Amino acid sequence: MRSVAVFNNKGGVGKSTLTLLLADFFSSTSVTIKDRRARILVIDLDAQNSSATALVGQTAVEHYQKDGLTVDGLLQLLIQGKKPSLSDFLITRREKTTGARKIPLGQLWVMPTDGDASLRLEEKYRDRIVIAWFERLRPLLEKAFDIVLLDLPANIDRRNFLPMAALSTADFIVTPTEPSKITLNALEKTFNIIRDAQGAARQAGRQEPKLVGLILNKTDRRTKQYRLHAKELKIRAGENDSLVFDNWLPPAPALATATDDSLEFEHLRERYDTYYDHVRKVSKEMAERCGLVKRAGK
Repeated sequence: MRSVAVFNNKGGVGKSTLTLLLADFFSSTSVTIKDRRARILVIDLDAQNSSATALVGQTAVEHYQKDGLTVDGLLQLLIQGKKPSLSDFLITRREKTTGARKIPLGQLWVMPTDGDASLRLEEKYRDRIVIAWFERLRPLLEKAFDIVLLDLPANIDRRNFLPMAALSTADFIVTPTEPSKITLNALEKTFNIIRDAQGAARQAGRQEPKLVGLILNKTDRRTKQYRLHAKELKIRAGENDSLVFDNWLPPAPALATATDDSLEFEHLRERYDTYYDHVRKVSKEMAERCGLVKRAGK
């Protein structure tokens, strides 16, 4: 199993959108494990549950929250030494059916969070959450899934034990960002938190999560803003042993529409419309950089 944390400490840069498109493409086309389609889980750690809602709908998310069947609820039981059934906490999105020559949205699984439950969990158990995540939750996930995508919230620090547990025990971290000065100014805080997570993993004797790169969102390479800040973004990434992805996401209303759970989507092109090729290339590059598929020519 490989876990990928989608994280930027600034809000509104596209974490949930990136999580959504990676989940869709990984479950539908991009990744196979031993000649079968990869089993994908999305754990939404943001209290807004934007990626979870986009994938399985608000009704399902609220139902699981009401019954305490969230990632925070599962961790509490594991910390208490209980042995809950993982399947009880998973919302399934069944594979869609489409006509010929159209790639249907694949089957995947989602685990939402509950903001209030997360706060109670952190107040009561603090750094025991990290231990439970790595020693108890991760082994359960390894048996059931090939790839786990972690949609992390913004505005966290080392006192936020639940998202820091996910970040410090992930295999990879990817950071969506924008080519704007305000986003650039906020990047250093993001890098600091990632370094904290890597340091915590190193201190505990775990493998450090690798920052695989920055993915540009709401980007038009023809604009003055992009030309002004692209070089600085690459420098910032290099200073943190990372890079800026070759592929990017445009400033597209269609990508906002893709997260609307009141709309029914059956296949990938329907969901991502004319920006299908952009999101396909981003997901493919992500899979290659995380070693989930072989790079072209290798």
